[in-house]
Amino acid sequence: TTSAGLNWRNPTTVPVTATLNQLTLLNAGQALSASSIAFSNSTSTPTIDINSVQCRAYKDAAGVQPGSAPFNATEPALLSTNLVDVSSVLCYVVTADE
Repeated sequence: TTSAGLNWRNPTTVPVTATLNQLTLLNAGQALSASSIAFSNSTSTPTIDINSVQCRAYKDAAGVQPGSAPFNATEPALLSTNLVDVSSVLCYVVTADE
């Protein structure tokens, strides 16, 4: 879900389905303007513990330019107080050792 910082009282949300361990393009690879990104487990597979999933947003469609710190089900990615461009996201499972 992305939320627009300019209208923080009525944020715009855009649902995106991300595949684990695969770079997922947002908006067909065209940048979305966002101030934060969060995810929910509404469509997660029952075999994956949602609390073990971590994601990272990228400014570009190739997943080269980092756009966020890692975020998870309990900690959203707070990108900026202003809108920034996000084009892709990568989600993966982390273990207790990581």
